[in-house]
Amino acid sequence: WHFDNSEFFVNLLLKKASGGGEFEFAHDTRTDDDPNYAIVQQVLSESSDLTHTVTPSSGSLLVFRGRYSMHRVKPVTDGERITAILTYEQQPGVMMNDYTRRKFFGRGLSEARV
Repeated sequence: WHFDNSEFFVNLLLKKASGGGEFEFAHDTRTDDDPNYAIVQQVLSESSDLTHTVTPSSGSLLVFRGRYSMHRVKPVTDGERITAILTYEQQPGVMMNDYTRRKFFGRGLSEARV
């Protein structure tokens, strides 16, 4: 489970996995003024009825505001899941941090090939 740093993202599912890979989220888990730790703990403990599951088909487009809603993709259990993810910020020039870059792309900025 995680929150995003970007304002929102667009996720285009290019290839759906044969098993697993569902998108789970807890809508409006926090706000700018309230981190809502009690709700976050409920979601993390898997004891919350606040979570929703979406099983998109190949070609589905998901627009999501992950800064305020906890979300995750369940593990792929069969086949592969291929997505194109675009993230958007209000301020120009904002870049993802090294941790996120490594998580998404498997390498940091200093290791990027030009």
